[in-house]
Amino acid sequence: MTDIGRKWSPFVVGERFYITPPSFNEEKHDMINIILGPGRAFGSGEHETTRHCLELMETLSFSPYYGVLDYGTGTGILAIASVKLNAGSVLALDNNFNAVLTCKNNIHLNTIDENVTVVCGDLTCINPHYQFHIILANLYSDIILDHSSFLTKNLKKYGYLLLSGIDWDYLDDVKKRFSQLNYQIVNQRTGNDYNSIIYRKIVD
Repeated sequence: MTDIGRKWSPFVVGERFYITPPSFNEEKHDMINIILGPGRAFGSGEHETTRHCLELMETLSFSPYYGVLDYGTGTGILAIASVKLNAGSVLALDNNFNAVLTCKNNIHLNTIDENVTVVCGDLTCINPHYQFHIILANLYSDIILDHSSFLTKNLKKYGYLLLSGIDWDYLDDVKKRFSQLNYQIVNQRTGNDYNSIIYRKIVD
C-alpha cells in the first residue's frame, strides 16, 4: 500500500506516459497524461513493477473493441493507461476498499468514468463465461500462481496476459505454470527485485 497523498512532482514512465498530481495543471501534449490524486493504494508508477507494466503496455495494441481486466487495480493507474491507449472498456477489480475508493477518484480525475467499471471484490465476481482481450495482474507471485486457472478461464484465445510482481524466487514456478497452461512469452522486463512478463494465450 502506497500513500500518494504526499507532495510529489510529475515524472515520465517509459516513452509515452506522463504522471502528474491533480495540482499540476500543465499537460504534455505529445505524451499520455495520467493524473493520480491522493489515496491509500499501490501503483504510483514509481515502483519497478508498475513502471514495467506501463513500459510493456506501450508494446501492445489496444482497440476500442477490447475489454480489459485490471486485477488488483490499486490506484487504477493501469486501467487509466489502458483507456488512454485506446481500450474500449476496463474492469478495475480490487478487494481492498481503500484502493477502490482511490481508483474511483483517479478514474474521475482522468474523465474516463464511462470507460471503466470499478468493483470491490475478487475474480469470483466475474462471469465465468466472459473473456477479456487483455488481463493485467500486478500482484504477488503466490497470488498469481493461485489464480492462474481463473485468469486463464477469463482470457480470450490469443489474448494477452501481463503479469508483474514476480519475485526471483518464484520466477521459474510462474514460467513453468503458464507454459503448462499453453501460454507463450511475448515480452518481459527484469528488475532488481521483480520480474514482469507479457504472455499470449495460445489455446482455450
